[in-house]
Amino acid sequence: MEKKTLIIALIISLLLFYLAFGIKVVNFGRANPYSQAMYKGVGVPPYGTEPPEVSILSPLNYVKYSTNNISLTFLARVGEAGNASSMHISSVHYRADWLQNDIEVNSFELYRSLSEFRHTISLTAIPEGNHSIEVKAIETGRYYADLFSSYSFIMPGSSSVSFTINTSNNATVLLDENGTVDEATPDGMTKPPVITILTPRNNTCHRTKDIALTLKLSAGDSTVASAQLTSEIYYKADWEQSGIWIYKYYPGVYLQLINDYSTTINLTGIPDGKHTITVNATERRQYDGYNDYSKGLHYKIFEITGSSSVSFTVDTKAPSIFVLSPQNKTYASSDVQLNFVAFESGLQITYSLDGQQSITVLGNTTLTGLSIGHHNLTIYAKDEAGNIGALKTVAFTTAEPFPTTMVLAPFASVAFLGAGLLLYFKRRKR
Repeated sequence: MEKKTLIIALIISLLLFYLAFGIKVVNFGRANPYSQAMYKGVGVPPYGTEPPEVSILSPLNYVKYSTNNISLTFLARVGEAGNASSMHISSVHYRADWLQNDIEVNSFELYRSLSEFRHTISLTAIPEGNHSIEVKAIETGRYYADLFSSYSFIMPGSSSVSFTINTSNNATVLLDENGTVDEATPDGMTKPPVITILTPRNNTCHRTKDIALTLKLSAGDSTVASAQLTSEIYYKADWEQSGIWIYKYYPGVYLQLINDYSTTINLTGIPDGKHTITVNATERRQYDGYNDYSKGLHYKIFEITGSSSVSFTVDTKAPSIFVLSPQNKTYASSDVQLNFVAFESGLQITYSLDGQQSITVLGNTTLTGLSIGHHNLTIYAKDEAGNIGALKTVAFTTAEPFPTTMVLAPFASVAFLGAGLLLYFKRRKR
C-alpha cells in the first residue's frame, strides 16, 4: 500500500513541475518533433539570418524626369534563412521626401506567407527638384531554440533612390517616363559593350537546320562614365525579315543592370546556304561629375552600341557526283580510268573496289593492276558539313588484251604474196 502511494505522489509531483515551469510535454511519436513546442515570444534573429532585400526598379537612380507623374516599382525578397523557418514579408512602407509620413503598402494580406513581393505605385504631382524615396520591408520568421520552445523575430531591410523632377522649358530632357533619351555624344574614353558569339563558330558548316545561338555580353570599359544599364539586346539573321529582341528595358518593368550577361537561343528552320547573324547591344550610361547648374542638371545620359557578327553555312543535302568511267562493260585491260564530275566544291572523294578498304583520291585517276574478271566499284562523296552521298555501285569486267601481233602476221604474208603474183603476170605479158 505504501509503495502504491509513493508512485501516485511521484506522478502528481511531475505534473505540478511541468505546470509550474510552463513546459509542455512533447509527443516524440509525431513526424515533427517541434510540433508541440511552446511559443516564448519575440526574440533576436538566429545566426545566419539575413534582412530582406529591397530593389527599387523605378525610378532610376540619378536620372532626371520631365514629368511630375512617375511610377515607383520595387521588389522585396526575404533574406537568407540561416536556422530560421517560416520566413515571409509581413509589411512594406515607403517614405518620399516631399511627403510628411511613411506610406504603408497594404495591397496584400500582411500575414500571407510571401517570400517575394513586387508592387507598382503611381506617384503624382511630385514637386520640382531633387528627390529621394526609401522603401522599407519587414520580414518575420520563427526559430526553435530547442524541442520545447520557439521564438518569433522581425528583421527590417531598406533601399533608396535619388532622382530629379524638372519640367521647365529651359532644361534639356534627358529621360522621360517613356524612356525617351536625348542622346549626348559618347566620350572617347568609353568603350561599347563587348559581345562574344560562342556558337555558331565563324566560318563553320552545319548539316542541321537547328542551331544554338550562344552569346556573352560584357560592359564596356570607361574612365569617365558610370551607372551603366543595358537598354536593349537584339539579333538580326539574314533569313529573317526583322530583328529579334533578346532583351529590352522598359521603365517600370524589372531593371536588369548587366555587367556580365549570357544566354542561349535555339534557332530552328534555318534554310540551306550561307548565313550571317549580327548581335547588337546598347548601353545607357551616365557621365560622372557632369554639372550644368544653369539648367539644373547634374548628370548627363548617353547611349553607346556594340555589335558582333558571325558567318556560317547550313548544308543538309547529300553531295552528288557523276561517274564517267568505268561503265558497265568489259575492258580489255588491267588498267581502267576512274573519271568523275563533282557538282560541289570542297568534297572529299573516296572509292571502294570490291568491298575493300576505301581509298581517298584528289581527282580523276587510273585503277591499275586489276585482276581479270568482274569488279564492283562504289564512290563516296563527303561535303564540309559531313553529309555523305554514295553513288550506286558500278559493275564492270576486265579481260585479257586482244592479241594484235598474231593477227597482223597473216595479213603481212598475204600482202607479200599478192605483190609477187602481180610481178609474175607483168613479166608474162612481155
